[in-house]
Amino acid sequence: MTTKKFALTWRTVLVGLIVLVLLAGCQGAAPAPAAEGGEAAAGGGEAAAPAAADAPELPEVPRDRTLVVMAGGPNTYAQFDNQNPFIPGSDQAFHTGTLPAMYEPLIMFNVLTGEYENWLAESWEYNDDYTEITIKLRDGIKWDDGEALNADDVVFSFNMNRDNADSMVHLADLPTYLEEAVKVDELTVKLMLKSPSPSFWATTLTTNHGPIVVPEHIWADKNPLEFTNFDLANGLPVGSGPFKLVFASPQQKIYDRRDDWWAVETGFKSLPNVERIIYIPQQDESQAAQLMINGDLDMGPIMQVSTLKSVLAQNPKVTMFTGQEPPYGYLDWCPIDLNLNAS
Repeated sequence: MTTKKFALTWRTVLVGLIVLVLLAGCQGAAPAPAAEGGEAAAGGGEAAAPAAADAPELPEVPRDRTLVVMAGGPNTYAQFDNQNPFIPGSDQAFHTGTLPAMYEPLIMFNVLTGEYENWLAESWEYNDDYTEITIKLRDGIKWDDGEALNADDVVFSFNMNRDNADSMVHLADLPTYLEEAVKVDELTVKLMLKSPSPSFWATTLTTNHGPIVVPEHIWADKNPLEFTNFDLANGLPVGSGPFKLVFASPQQKIYDRRDDWWAVETGFKSLPNVERIIYIPQQDESQAAQLMINGDLDMGPIMQVSTLKSVLAQNPKVTMFTGQEPPYGYLDWCPIDLNLNAS
């Protein structure tokens, strides 16, 4: 099956995953803003150092190459040392959080365009009755420890999720439909479904909520419900994306760009302009607004319209999906409340 193609950078992906994009401006000595359109703005000083006293010596990264995101929490990363993306309650987050920085989907979904692009998957197709999906992986994909990402990893990940579906999150429709993932060859996987599902590819194989592919050589001998996947000194967690976790504490998580990202080596994509992503836990609205006004935050949470108007008045470089105009965002595809006008 052929999917729509579009020009995509990881800066765009990260912006697209946030519910509300707020790009802060610079005031005085405050850090510089990230600019509209996916590029970081010039100016400002160096990115803030980790707050924890035991933070490692990290290389300096200019502010205009640093993305500061408020997501997760609230107030603190209570389980910063639990990097298992499948355990409920861990400090991972999918749409706006840390997962997209280091894990990649089979198919990429961009909420800004509503289009899909094959990512880890080079191609895929259904059989005639929509009970099987054959996925061809790209050649040359590597985990950040240098090991090849291949069919073994996809088969292991999907079957592990199936076997532990009652205790895991981020599985989408996998528990309902997946019978078995089968390896055809080193780069080919066949997903056998319990019943016809023409929408399985969109609900389960994309960035929306689909299962995460993890390295079999790391996870195979672990209990997936207890493994914390956290040991920075020994390279954990291991992902395939363009960023790697280099520091984590209750106050922040820092991901640095990997210049050896497989997508660059294979010519699939270029390196993102962002060199460092700093995640800080969600704070109350007034604190988030002040950080935005000061230029200390590039991407923030949903705010009340009255708060947004105050932020815009004090920092004209802040923008959202609709610029600086109502409705200050976009309609969510996942409504949580339905009100009927019965008058």
